Amino acid sequence: MKKLYLLLTISTFVVIFFHAHATAIVSNPDPTVWGNDVGTELWTPNAVIFKSSYSDLLGSLGYPSVSGFYFESFPNELIQIFGTEDQPPPQNAAVLFNDGIVVDLDTMEVQSAFLNRGTNIGFFFAFQTDPNAGPIFLFTQSSLNGPLGDRVSAFPALDDPSTFLLVFDSEGTPIDVEFISGLTPVSPVPEPSTLLLLGSGLTGFAGFCSKRFWKNR
Repeated sequence: MKKLYLLLTISTFVVIFFHAHATAIVSNPDPTVWGNDVGTELWTPNAVIFKSSYSDLLGSLGYPSVSGFYFESFPNELIQIFGTEDQPPPQNAAVLFNDGIVVDLDTMEVQSAFLNRGTNIGFFFAFQTDPNAGPIFLFTQSSLNGPLGDRVSAFPALDDPSTFLLVFDSEGTPIDVEFISGLTPVSPVPEPSTLLLLGSGLTGFAGFCSKRFWKNR
C-alpha cells in the first residue's frame, strides 16, 4: 500500500508537469543564508566549479535520475555530473573545464569527459518514473522546458555571490536540490516564442535516453 501511495504521488507530479506553464514557486529555504531567487538561468563558470547533490526526492524513492550541465551554444550535449549510481545523495563532484572532465570527489574517479565549448552553461535534472516511457527533463533555461515552464529556483548565497542553491521543483515541491559554486550569473534575457523553443528544446533530447545514463540499478 505504501509503495502504491508513492507511485500515485509521483504520477501526480508528472501529470502536473505536463499541464502547467508556471514559474518556480519554491520558498527561500533560509533567508539568513540565501538571497531570494534571482531568476538566473545561465552562468559563466570558473575554470573549476564544485557541485553537491543535497536532496533527490525521486532518486531516493528508487526512480532513476541524472543531473549535469550543458553549454548554451550546444544544449543537446548534456554532460552528466551525477548519475543513477550516485543515488541517494549526498554526492560531491568537481567540473574541470580546462581538462574537460567531471571528477567524482567521493571516489576521485572521472565521472565523464566533455568538449569545452567555451560558452555560458545551464544545468539540468532528468528522471524516469515509467520504464516504458522516456525520461522527463528539466532545465534551468525555462525556454528549453516548453510547456513545463520555469521549474528551477536559483538562490544566491548571501556571503558568496558565486555560490547558488538550485532547486528543481514540481509546483512548489522540491524534487532535486543542489549546491553549486564557482559561477558568475548571467542576467536573464527575454524568451523566444514557445513554438521555436519546442522545436529546438524538448524534441532534441531523445538521444539522451541512452544506456550510459540510464543504467540498470
